[in-house]
Amino acid sequence: MPGMGFKGVSEDTYSSVEQAPDFIVGLSGEEVMKLNPEQFRIIFGIYPSQKAFDSELLINLKAGKEAVNYVKSMNLKSPTAMEFENPFIKYRPTSEYKEASETSSYLDNSRRNLPIDKFVKVTVEKAPRLKVGNCTDQAILVANYLIEKKGIDNVALVCCSMKGQNPLNPDELEKHVFAVVGLDKNAKLSDPSTWGNKAVVLDPWSDIVAPVESENPSYRALNKLYARFRTNFIAFENCAKYIGSTDDPNSKYNWENYQRKQFCNN
Repeated sequence: MPGMGFKGVSEDTYSSVEQAPDFIVGLSGEEVMKLNPEQFRIIFGIYPSQKAFDSELLINLKAGKEAVNYVKSMNLKSPTAMEFENPFIKYRPTSEYKEASETSSYLDNSRRNLPIDKFVKVTVEKAPRLKVGNCTDQAILVANYLIEKKGIDNVALVCCSMKGQNPLNPDELEKHVFAVVGLDKNAKLSDPSTWGNKAVVLDPWSDIVAPVESENPSYRALNKLYARFRTNFIAFENCAKYIGSTDDPNSKYNWENYQRKQFCNN
């Protein structure tokens, strides 16, 4: 692939998918398909399956990184991220934290009790303008980018519950939201072992873009989540039921609707 920067690139140049060069985002579909396993490893820090080069996984990684880059370019302020870095900031709030919290509350109030599609619409319209976004907002923006701009419907919003995030109450369950692209059609959102070898976790709040499965454990998305949140307990579930109506069969933001359509079409 002349001109794409592979010549002279050492095998240790990129140690993880988060460090993948941004030129991968600019590759066309045909150029993506021309990547061989070694180029895949150099760019993303991981090998695809030793049995066969999985171009679908690469496409999901490429689209996912593009979506996460898009959200990160908004430079959204996140009160929950500030709390994660400094658990006591709520008791000694900075002016930046106060402003971000008030703006985030305004955003929450503007979409309270809305069905999921309207909730997403308000988030997409207001979060970038207000320059604020917690994990749910950022995951929604990623999902919206993939669905509306890339035409990728196989995207799920996943909510996870974790222990150990509150130093004042280590047993309290804290929630976090991220997106997953490329799930197996038989996947259960509550069971990551069913998500499949083409699934990629997209979490701009945590700065994670990584495959669910990898031959190198350190590159697996769930291991990154456990390390990021310094926890040994995470439970997963469909986030859509916390956002709004999950019964609308036309909503693309409830992955279970996508799953049902796959079975109906087969």
